[in-house]
Amino acid sequence: MIRKAILFTLLSFLCAVSAPQAQIITFDDPDLSAWRVDRGATLDMQVVSFDGDNRLQINIGPPKPEESFYTYQGYAHQVDGKFPTSSIYGDLYLDSQWDHANVGIWGVVRKPQESTLAYPLLAWQTGPDTEAGFYTWNTFEDRWDLVSQADYALDAWHTIRMTHTDDTMSYYVDENLIYTQDLYDYAGWELQSIILNSRNYGNSYTAMWDNVGTAPTPTPEPSTMALMTLGFAGVFFWKRRR
Repeated sequence: MIRKAILFTLLSFLCAVSAPQAQIITFDDPDLSAWRVDRGATLDMQVVSFDGDNRLQINIGPPKPEESFYTYQGYAHQVDGKFPTSSIYGDLYLDSQWDHANVGIWGVVRKPQESTLAYPLLAWQTGPDTEAGFYTWNTFEDRWDLVSQADYALDAWHTIRMTHTDDTMSYYVDENLIYTQDLYDYAGWELQSIILNSRNYGNSYTAMWDNVGTAPTPTPEPSTMALMTLGFAGVFFWKRRR
């Protein structure tokens, strides 16, 4: 009876330390009522059938707003997560028709019981005076930094992810690490929302998204953890038998 109780406790421990469940929005449901305008409203936001599946389509367009907080237009969705156990995640379609675009996924991270906010960002940018590639926001220098100019396929989907570990933020495209940024220690901070924002340059363009949300930060393989735990259990039972 005691052994069964201990085994149950160990299994419960395994469940408790496992990674949190992903909170991924697939847009199979066309209801977008949970999304709210962030900064400026876009021309349109809707779920459409594109490239064999339902996707989120956001249309950016003229007139060009004055240079201000509202130069960026998009939508935010509340999520429930903490750093470092949750990663910000999304699939972005890189459109060859973009001639001047800035399309990105932003996180809003808050320190518990405080008003301090942080905004990890990762965006694809291209334009007449912009080198095409992925950029992150440099909080310390108040500017966008180009972090990857790899030969990314256009008219194709790419998975982007931002993961916090210790006092750094790691940025991934198609699960390839492209940049690591030194930050303040965000451990224990709450991930409040995810924003899909694009900059309005006065031209018209469309951003397509899918599978947006939070995904568990990579952790030790469950099988490894299970073997370790069962090993401890075996030692305990062996000592009991002795």
